[in-house]
Amino acid sequence: MAKIDHMIYKNYTYSSTLDGKVDSNLGDHKACELGKWYTHEGKEIFGHLASYRDLAIHHKLVHDNIAKAMKLLGQDTIKHADDIVALFQETEVSSQNLFASLDNLIQSH
Repeated sequence: MAKIDHMIYKNYTYSSTLDGKVDSNLGDHKACELGKWYTHEGKEIFGHLASYRDLAIHHKLVHDNIAKAMKLLGQDTIKHADDIVALFQETEVSSQNLFASLDNLIQSH
């Protein structure tokens, strides 16, 4: 479910960017469902695993990169177009790493 939530989150932000809409109310990595799970149930079950810590790093990067892209979008889309694209490319890498960390958690348990 976490993977689907993040795919929806990313698609929403990408389409917002294409539509020129800035959404500054996306929340951080602690506010989404995965972030809530991570700090409670996930920590109890998987907190001792390295992949649990890796998940946090990649998850935060996904949210941070999207927040930075939204900020640049609100300033000047044309001027920051290359930076926005680069942030979304980094988001995709972090997202793939996040999904790999989730898979590793499940395989480790």
